[in-house]
Amino acid sequence: MLSRLNRILGNGVTLVILSIVLLVSFGVLFYTDGVVKKNLAHLNQLTIDAERILTADIRSTTSVRLSASLRSDTYVSNYQDFQDTKYALLSKISKLPKTESVKKFFSEMEDVQGDIEEAESEAIELIDEGKWDAALKRVTEAKFRRFKTIYTANLSNALNEMIIDGNVQADNAAKISRLTQVMALFMFILLAVIGVLFTREQRRSLIRQSELAESLEDVNENLEKRVAERTEELDRTQETLRAALDNMAGGIFLIDQNFTLQLFNERFRELYDLPNNVVQVGKSLRDVFQVRAERGEYGPGDITDLVEERIKSYEFKNSSKLEDYVATTGKTLELHRRPLAGGGLVAVFDDITERKAAQAAIEDAHDVMHDSIRYASRIQRSLLPNDELLTELFADHFVIWEPRDVVGGDMYWIKKDRRGYFLVLFDCTGHGVPGALMTTITASALNVAFSETGDPARLVSRVNQIIKDALGQQKGDEGDSDDGLEMGICLVEPDRMRVTFAGARFDLIMGQGSEFEVIKGDKCSVGYRYVDFDQKFTNHSIRLNPGQRFYLYTDGIPDQVGGEKRRSFGRKRLIEMLKNVSHMSLVDQEPHLKRTFEDYQGSESRRDDVSIIGIMPLG
Repeated sequence: MLSRLNRILGNGVTLVILSIVLLVSFGVLFYTDGVVKKNLAHLNQLTIDAERILTADIRSTTSVRLSASLRSDTYVSNYQDFQDTKYALLSKISKLPKTESVKKFFSEMEDVQGDIEEAESEAIELIDEGKWDAALKRVTEAKFRRFKTIYTANLSNALNEMIIDGNVQADNAAKISRLTQVMALFMFILLAVIGVLFTREQRRSLIRQSELAESLEDVNENLEKRVAERTEELDRTQETLRAALDNMAGGIFLIDQNFTLQLFNERFRELYDLPNNVVQVGKSLRDVFQVRAERGEYGPGDITDLVEERIKSYEFKNSSKLEDYVATTGKTLELHRRPLAGGGLVAVFDDITERKAAQAAIEDAHDVMHDSIRYASRIQRSLLPNDELLTELFADHFVIWEPRDVVGGDMYWIKKDRRGYFLVLFDCTGHGVPGALMTTITASALNVAFSETGDPARLVSRVNQIIKDALGQQKGDEGDSDDGLEMGICLVEPDRMRVTFAGARFDLIMGQGSEFEVIKGDKCSVGYRYVDFDQKFTNHSIRLNPGQRFYLYTDGIPDQVGGEKRRSFGRKRLIEMLKNVSHMSLVDQEPHLKRTFEDYQGSESRRDDVSIIGIMPLG
């Protein structure tokens, strides 16, 4: 029993197997060690990013307060850089897995984020206007500090949660690493024992080899026979090589420095449709060019000159690739030429006729896709209310609807009601084709909801439920879509001289002459996983006065970066722009608003779809 075990453990195969196992163990060890280091590095980077986020957040507010208190706009010039740094790091961290509590902290941050940025933007505008005390008051008042405290507390809590989770993962990886180290040590000891046994077995093998050496004379007697067999094998190898060359899908030829053919295969002759007497070992490549020139494949001109031009194209020192068209077969060949160290070159070529046809098909498909998107744009535009209906319903109006791409995620919707009419503007997730698809879903949801209720707030709530059902968001994290929209709804009742507004992260601007007021909607979106299925929204009732104007707009306008300081357009600048044209009719306001917005945007790229609707109800 012991001797059998000794033979097994002393066997070379056993040693190799255990060596492989040991190498695998070391590989696992190095891997887990790398995981530990990666987790620690990730944790360190997360800690650094957390400190940088908090620092950038504090500095952005501090820059505004310093500028206001010291009456200098020097400090606020870095405000946008601090904001960009903070949002870049938040975007980086937002891609990491998050617990429900972390998601809650980020959601609560978003609830106050808009108010903080609005206050800071207004303070910056006041600084730009030289109103230092008003700017300082705006960013030091109790309401702002309360928003800032809520934002910072939730940000700190979210980052602390993520850091704690990273610590747990790093500890688990460290435990696995220690276990792997113990296993590797055990395998190393076992391998050492087997090595001793293997060495003992090798000694016995050497003794047996010395005995076998006595039969060497018999082996020598058969040497000549084996040499002859080897010669025959080499001949068969050459035949195999020739068969392989002749059965290649592509062609090949080799020439020396004098352009003499040294090697070729039958595919070369077939693809170029060359006669047998031209393609032979020892013949010049000039003969091949002569035949092709006479067939007109090199174009018009003197045959000798055409051949020499082709020869000169082969006098190069670097590898090259080119396409070659064979007129007699209608094939397009891709030729790869590589120079040889001792002079000459080898050329390999493939028939790419089908590939060229496939590329043409892809280009055609690309054109079809673009045509489809353009057709989708026509479909999306056909879903919009026509201008005749707007003219019928409103005493004055304008519509600016500009998708960032061919199609977009902004859309407006109008429905008549026995009391008056509904005007809806909504901004769906994203832009381009995904955003456009969301607009069709939302328009359908609006039609269904409108058949069930005529109350603006309940209409928004019902659209939220329909969207969540349509996108499977009731499944929690298992659902594929976390998309949604922001929307504003106005019910205009001319006979009752009343406008009812409900908004989901959407505001209504109301203007009477040069006086403007903002009616804020609820701070909750429609759709998305984090929004409750039974989320409620609020109605705002407004008494309608003669000449009163109302404006609905999407966030593509205030979020657009531009100007000399590369800052967001902002709602305050939007209201100021509306004040500047308040003496004009709404029809005349449209070109002025477009020009002002485009001038501010300048060379900056459009960030989102842009929509704004201005109406003056009848009455």
